[in-house]
Amino acid sequence: MLWSACQTAAPRVERPSFSAFLAEGRMFEAEAVLRQDRRDPLAYAELVLGRDDLPEAEALADAALRVDPGNRRAQLVLARARERHGDFALAVPVLEELHDTVWECRAALDANQNPAVCAALKKKTEIEAVGAYAAWLLHAGQPQAAETELRQSLAHHREAGPKIRTISRLHYELALALRDQQHPVAAEAEFWRALAIQREVLGGSLYIADTLYALGAMKLDQGWPASFEPFLKEALEIRGHLLDANDWRVVQARGAVAACLSAERRFDQAGPSLLQAYESIVRERGLKAPEAMQLRDWWEAHERRPAVSR
Repeated sequence: MLWSACQTAAPRVERPSFSAFLAEGRMFEAEAVLRQDRRDPLAYAELVLGRDDLPEAEALADAALRVDPGNRRAQLVLARARERHGDFALAVPVLEELHDTVWECRAALDANQNPAVCAALKKKTEIEAVGAYAAWLLHAGQPQAAETELRQSLAHHREAGPKIRTISRLHYELALALRDQQHPVAAEAEFWRALAIQREVLGGSLYIADTLYALGAMKLDQGWPASFEPFLKEALEIRGHLLDANDWRVVQARGAVAACLSAERRFDQAGPSLLQAYESIVRERGLKAPEAMQLRDWWEAHERRPAVSR
């Protein structure tokens, strides 16, 4: 009886949950919980995808698809991993199928048909699917089509609230679409919207680094290097913390910081770093890759600046 009483009196220790850590933007703690508890391997796959551990995300998605070939969530993880790695040829068929399913569900929801089946539209899977499809449209040189997709998705999910972390990705992709259509003021507004949500709910993540980099690079090209150099430095710091030092995204951010220094006439710190970044990106991504061409433009601008200033 005494032992029974002691058992009853013992306080229950609650372990912090994955959801609690995620809501606070504590990504590393959330990952540790999922690593110990693999009851939802796709949740873990989505998390490692969020920090761009693409091989592990692909492996987990492949394993889930071997069990259930029609698993939409696993298909999205796989497509998103391939898209972020630049393998659009492999990603496109899955993205198009997901896109068709999304719009079929939307039509049913709008017609008030089988709303239970369409409830998943308010979840991040649909938001991510549209974001991934829009990323492919941008890659294919169709920014106006991407803008249409993203605006419709944002309008559809407005009721979900602005603090849903995956919605920030739609604002980010929309900013890229507007930037590519030469609408810099509207693009900047969307970058700020994405960043505001990410700052509040994500913590230090690669998604924040992507937004900081894209906004900083755009403003650098507009002639505001000093004002936005801190954004590019923060992007470099986050990427450097989460990725290998030789990862092309780290090199890209390092090159952007060097381009800022050059634009500010701090040539002794800029030239070697900028050229090294450009050559490294060309080796890794190819001469025609957008990130290589961007660094080439910055290097050529550096070379055109008066030699007397150096």
